[in-house]
Amino acid sequence: DSDMVLVNGRIAVTEGGRFVSQVEFTPMLPQDDQLICYGEDSTFCVSKEHPRQLQTSSILSVRPLKDATTNNKVTGCVVSYRKVHTTTYHVRNNGARATGDGAPVKFYIDHTA
Repeated sequence: DSDMVLVNGRIAVTEGGRFVSQVEFTPMLPQDDQLICYGEDSTFCVSKEHPRQLQTSSILSVRPLKDATTNNKVTGCVVSYRKVHTTTYHVRNNGARATGDGAPVKFYIDHTA
């Protein structure tokens, strides 16, 4: 926590005196919280799958296309679909690090679809 306003720029991230990352830093007001990209953690294994039974496609509407030059005769149609593409992620902690009480280290997943 800080009572100072922190300006933007590039920062170096260290852990135990060892350099682990250099990232862009966005401005922060007093009492703000911010996640800082630490880098990839090779102790976690992330896999994904697209289960067939969770993928859906359905017709929302069918609208006729009429041609004004042919007395509004139907010359085709516009079909609107709704598709759901579902991805299932599996995360496994392969690391031996623990919090001291035997619990695994907590981590945060930032996912943008």
